[in-house]
Amino acid sequence: MLLAAGIASPRLMAWALGWRADPGVVLGHWQHADLALLAEAPWQTLWLLHAQPPGWNGILALAAAWAGPDPAAAAAFVHIAFTILSALAGAALAAAAVRFGVRPWLAVLGVVLVLASPSVLYYERYVFYPHLTWVLIAALIWLLARGSMAAMAVPVALAWIWALFHPAFVVLWGAVFWLTRRRGGAWILGGVLLAALPTVHNLTVFQVPSASSWVGLNLVQTAPGLTVRQRQTCDFYLFQRGLAPGTGPEVLAAVRKRAGPPNLNHAALIDRARICQHLALRAIRDDPAAYLAGRLTAVAKTHGVRPFEYAFGPAKPPALRAMETWAARIRPLSQAFYAVCWLWLLILLRGPHRGAFALLALVAFWVTFAGHFANGTDQERMRYTIEPIYALLALLVAERFISAAGFRQNRPPDP
Repeated sequence: MLLAAGIASPRLMAWALGWRADPGVVLGHWQHADLALLAEAPWQTLWLLHAQPPGWNGILALAAAWAGPDPAAAAAFVHIAFTILSALAGAALAAAAVRFGVRPWLAVLGVVLVLASPSVLYYERYVFYPHLTWVLIAALIWLLARGSMAAMAVPVALAWIWALFHPAFVVLWGAVFWLTRRRGGAWILGGVLLAALPTVHNLTVFQVPSASSWVGLNLVQTAPGLTVRQRQTCDFYLFQRGLAPGTGPEVLAAVRKRAGPPNLNHAALIDRARICQHLALRAIRDDPAAYLAGRLTAVAKTHGVRPFEYAFGPAKPPALRAMETWAARIRPLSQAFYAVCWLWLLILLRGPHRGAFALLALVAFWVTFAGHFANGTDQERMRYTIEPIYALLALLVAERFISAAGFRQNRPPDP
């Protein structure tokens, strides 16, 4: 009952305050295919979507099949789905925490607080894949707590949704999965092959060895020593403004989506991204120390920013903007929180559940460092996707403190 009330109450309050999913995100988001094309020709559109893996836009295609090319209906579809998934993910996270040794009342209380947080309420209404990834990470925690071989399905799903999870990462994750269990070779091999399909598709059709053709455009954001002009030539939107309509399928040739926002799946972005990748790699090779220092500084800095302070998402209600002002005052506490979580994770790697926590550590490390080292922006959004791991670690730390306090209170007095 407490879990159900904790899930429902903040959502009803947010609804009363006017928090809604933003239909404009469905039409205008840089990683979204044209909603009209997803409704008219979903298979061709997803097949020619080189900019991103097809998983998330496949969900938008389902929304369009249900509601047509209506952005408000598609946003409502995703919002309802995300709310249901939040409830399931919260229950899974609480159950996993109990399996890892957290007392039930503390697990439920912790999950209620997480599900009532401004970050979760914000990303539930953001029609994009961060919350879907958050749910998948919660499911991964639950599957690992149960020792289930089905945990291998989560990195596969992530590879179909988010290009950050390259097949090379899935191979590494699968290797650690096998080393910690000494079984499940068929699951791992099948998972790696499935995870590789979006990358193999892009390599075969577009000669791009990644599930996203934007790698070079993202990498430029991290490269040291580039001039303003060099960075501008690799800016998504500045480059797109100079494009002319191409020939061939609309999803590759249109300069703008039918609703007006730029089409960042235009075929010309592929060659531009290659040029920018070479430019970025040359700059990094010329000054690797500056690159490393800049990236590590970014890691430290962005961990002082709460996930709901994301700068590139939809419009925020006044209550959330007020919370951002408050959150800015406690950024050192935020950095300390993440530092404690990482320290505790290292301790858990020597404990009885070290296999499960090694796999979670690999995911957290990859998102944190691959995100910062290959992409200069969006770190608040990226970190949100692994917040279930931090929630679990916080619960385990709280459990240890409660247990220690109880032991001191109940032990016999010193003679």
